[in-house]
Amino acid sequence: MRHLSIAVVLCLLSACGPVEPKCEPSTCTGCCDASGVCRAGQENDACGAVNSFCATCASGQRCVLSACVADTGSGGGAATGGGDGSGGGSATGGGTATGGGAATGGGFATGGGDGSGGGSATGGGTATGGGSATGGGAATGGGTATGGGAATGGGTATGGGTATGGGTATGGGAATGGGTATASSPRILSLSVLPARLHRNDPGASTFSALVTDPDGLQDVVGGRLVDPVSGGTYGVFTASGASGAYTFALDWLTMQAVRGVTAAGVDGLERDFRAEFFDLAGNVGSATVTMLLHCGLTGYGVCNNQCRQLGTATNCSTCDEAVPVGGVCTNYEPRCPTGRTNCNGTCVDLQNDTNNCGTCGTVVPSGRICRNGAPACVNAAETWCPAQNVCANLQTSASHCGACGTTVAAPRTCVNGAPNCPNAGETFCSTQNVCANLQTNSAHCGRCGNAITRGCVAGAITPQWSVAHDPVTSGTPAPAGRFSTRMVYDTSRSAMVLFGGRTDSGTYFNDTWTWNGTAWTQLMPATSPAARSFHGMAYDTVRNRVVLYGGYNGSAYVTDLWELGPTGWELRTQAGTLPDQADATSLVWDSVRQRVVVTRLRTGALWEWDGTTWTARTFTGTLVAPNAISGFDPVRNRLQLVDNTGMRVFNNSWNLAAGGGPQQATGDIAFDTVRNRSIIVALGPAGTTTSQTWEWSGSSWTAMNTHLPTRPKAVGAPAIAWDPVRQTMVLFGGLDCRTSTTPCTDERLTWEYRQ
Repeated sequence: MRHLSIAVVLCLLSACGPVEPKCEPSTCTGCCDASGVCRAGQENDACGAVNSFCATCASGQRCVLSACVADTGSGGGAATGGGDGSGGGSATGGGTATGGGAATGGGFATGGGDGSGGGSATGGGTATGGGSATGGGAATGGGTATGGGAATGGGTATGGGTATGGGTATGGGAATGGGTATASSPRILSLSVLPARLHRNDPGASTFSALVTDPDGLQDVVGGRLVDPVSGGTYGVFTASGASGAYTFALDWLTMQAVRGVTAAGVDGLERDFRAEFFDLAGNVGSATVTMLLHCGLTGYGVCNNQCRQLGTATNCSTCDEAVPVGGVCTNYEPRCPTGRTNCNGTCVDLQNDTNNCGTCGTVVPSGRICRNGAPACVNAAETWCPAQNVCANLQTSASHCGACGTTVAAPRTCVNGAPNCPNAGETFCSTQNVCANLQTNSAHCGRCGNAITRGCVAGAITPQWSVAHDPVTSGTPAPAGRFSTRMVYDTSRSAMVLFGGRTDSGTYFNDTWTWNGTAWTQLMPATSPAARSFHGMAYDTVRNRVVLYGGYNGSAYVTDLWELGPTGWELRTQAGTLPDQADATSLVWDSVRQRVVVTRLRTGALWEWDGTTWTARTFTGTLVAPNAISGFDPVRNRLQLVDNTGMRVFNNSWNLAAGGGPQQATGDIAFDTVRNRSIIVALGPAGTTTSQTWEWSGSSWTAMNTHLPTRPKAVGAPAIAWDPVRQTMVLFGGLDCRTSTTPCTDERLTWEYRQ
């Protein structure tokens, strides 16, 4: 039988031997001995817990786990059969009994309990099969029950709780760990703390409650302490309470702070583990851990270095000394950056355009570039970064990086729209000659590179030139008398131009008919002819092969008769239908699409059509007032056209202005070049000029030809021009010259041709 020493001393914290320290227990990793030296706390002459004063173990004692314990027992108990009895207890068959308990078969009983088969019973409890019961509890199969609880299968139950399969239940706290060093170590049946919150600004304390048992009987339990699992420091020693095996320890904030203070706790507080350790005489230890919330105790405050401090501010946002990033705010105790910005190393930045944090924090944009849309980019949005050349370049215009980085363009070309091109619109690069040239106008490259011509280049072809085809004075051959306001058309049946009428500046009116075959003039002598006139209209009907003549001015009045020139001569036609209301100068053209002769009143734009037998008025919208107008027909684009002092007009149910500009003073005539598909206009030109203006209309734009024409007709008014489709030339005859000869004006009788 083992006897317990009544001299057992538990040296925990600073409970043993007051010594004037030369060392401070709070800074000692063991205990401070009598000489003021910090010792490990495990020697017999210096036995003590961490952060405590050392004690010297008495004779027959030894230092176990920083506590002085004895190896033998005493106390008047009776023990038989290897049992151990103390305090009047009776033990047989290896049982242990204290405080009047009875134990058999290795059982352990205290306080009147009954233990058998290895069971342990205290306070009237009943335990079998290795169970442990206290306070009237019942335990079987190794279970532990206290305060009326029921436990089976190794479970632990207190305060009426029920635990099975090793579980633990306590009435007010949760304890885990068991902390069993050996099979005979003390057992912590429950560990709890109330209240489970410790407030910095509350002077009160939280009480830790432990219920402990020991396989060797409670008399084997030396005592216990509460320690910090992190630092190993001891908060204090548990004190036995009224119930057998029950211990308590009250912990306030200052005591807790002295062991391990609270550096930072947010508004929700900080959870901390506290460990209870209980020792037996042999130095065995049993432990359990419980969690408690450390809190300032004031709404919106946290604990910073053991002091309450208001959180949710710019310098203490969610916890102590947590500053919001530069440019940010603290919202609901959370440091935040404004929408669209990110916290990069304590500063709110826009990852889309920050050169030091481009796309991601810490991504620095190389020198010479900026951050655009979260990626390094050139300053000019139109430029592209060329890494190999380490430059930003506009791939659409850079001669050194045309279309792609490093692709160069040699002069005379430049980079246009990302490709090598000539600098001026309309130019073509001639690689053999290494020049840029407008093939439409360049005489050295007319129509194609290297095609040099001595004359002007227009529309990629040799510019037509004016030349005198017939001069009756120098040739001595016949020609019509000088005149103006005459008319001329090409007669397919005669393969020649036909000219009729006109007048002189002195007032002589003609009714003669002439033909021009390209080399000579011939006067026709028909039996009957229209009366003399000027400002009449004349066109060739290609369906009926007739020259049609209508209207004109006879010197005193406008006439409205209609004549046709056929193979045998002139014939006066009877007119039916809605006749033109002849009131001024008239223009006649052949509409090859509608196969009609069309009369246009040049001052109003009114239209009538002649189909060979009947006149029909052609309706149109709007009103046209066109002084000095001339009209013609475009057989390629199939439309009537009229030139007045505003520009070119085309007919589409109304006279629409196609383009301004042009001759401006169209006191001339118009004809269509079927080879080059353009209208040719010869006009008087501005005052003060002595040569005529030649203009070409492409169908959409004007071209002034005079700069390409070293020779051209005089500045004459109202000449006659017509297109010779066989000889592919434009023929001009007559006109009134009042620029070079004014008293009187000269009636021209030269014949000019305009051809390539």
